[in-house]
Amino acid sequence: MLVWLRCVVLWMLATWTMAAAAAEKVLVLTYYDFPPFVEANGDGLSKQLCTLLENASGGRYQFELQVVPRLRFDAMLERTGTPILAPWVAPEFFPNAARYRWGRALMDDNAVMLAMPGKAVELEQMESLRGLRFGGVLGHHYPFGALENAIKQGYVSRADNASPEQNYQNLVLGRIDMTIMAESTLHYLTQRDFAALRGKTLPTGTTLVSTAVHRSYFTLNADGALADFLAREMDGLRIVKGEKPAWLITTKK
Repeated sequence: MLVWLRCVVLWMLATWTMAAAAAEKVLVLTYYDFPPFVEANGDGLSKQLCTLLENASGGRYQFELQVVPRLRFDAMLERTGTPILAPWVAPEFFPNAARYRWGRALMDDNAVMLAMPGKAVELEQMESLRGLRFGGVLGHHYPFGALENAIKQGYVSRADNASPEQNYQNLVLGRIDMTIMAESTLHYLTQRDFAALRGKTLPTGTTLVSTAVHRSYFTLNADGALADFLAREMDGLRIVKGEKPAWLITTKK
């Protein structure tokens, strides 16, 4: 009996190994290292997307998530011949967008300015920004109104953190006066229960004009079969707001 069981286990392991070896690797490449795309524990929409696609492929493809800074992201697009799927992006983020194969929109997003209630902030007016403390994310640009010029001229002090989540908490705790983040991230954060923020007044958000973006995806180095598979699966998806979890991957109707 033990010999038979051992043979069955070995056969299953061999079968699994052969299937894994036969699966074509697809690199799911993203520079979005913050929620809802990537959470602190590694979960998030990007990981969910990999699992969904891998299951849909029936073992034909292996989707490997890699989260890198934007500069490395751009470099990898130039250097690798591995099939790449880049989710959550939009053509306006890329000067050479035409070289990629773009799919349909997955979710709508905007940039949101956050400040505490009663704090008047006018991004278009330099004097309105004088003396403010702005919380940014290291390496990110904020080309909104007069903000970047105000930072360069010393009107605004900029304190960079590793994530929008840290800026959100610092804002509530009075360590900064304002921050800017994606509305998708803000929705995720407002659904969380931060022990340090319980009982405290939460910030108000102002959607910045002309920042609407339709987050989509593109592929690179994908052969016809893979491109068709991704178009069939990805173009049928939609990312929608929820509560717990804050964002859901659903099928378009």
